[in-house]
Amino acid sequence: MSDAIERTPADDVPVDLDKAVEPEPGVAEAMLEIETARTEVAAALDELNDATQSALDVPAKIRRNPAKTAALAGGAGFLIFGGPRRTARFVASMVRPSPRDPHEGLLPDEIEQVLRDTGVAEDPEVRRALDEDFAEYLKSKGRYGPTPSAAT
Repeated sequence: MSDAIERTPADDVPVDLDKAVEPEPGVAEAMLEIETARTEVAAALDELNDATQSALDVPAKIRRNPAKTAALAGGAGFLIFGGPRRTARFVASMVRPSPRDPHEGLLPDEIEQVLRDTGVAEDPEVRRALDEDFAEYLKSKGRYGPTPSAAT
């Protein structure tokens, strides 16, 4: 009778094959479906584990595509440091340059402060007239123009 006892690897419980009862067809089919589902879940978990490891392996991605990685890093730096705004401003200045006022910055800081405090600095005609008058004054005094340096 000892030959008829078989140990199952799953639970290591002795089963007497002589007294074992065959499961009903519905139960056997359900057990087969459960075993198939377990196998499918195990395969899906293995696939998920492999995909996770692959997604998190950044050094391998860099080694596989160094040019793409460099381009991605450059693009991120471009966006972080305000590249689109600077580029748009540069293109706009090339397409439509703003006219430079030749007398801008001529007035002394004290006069600029008074103009700002009184609100006169907002009027473009007053500003232009003051700038031109002060430029005429500097020309008459001989101080208008660049300061001479050792190179000139």
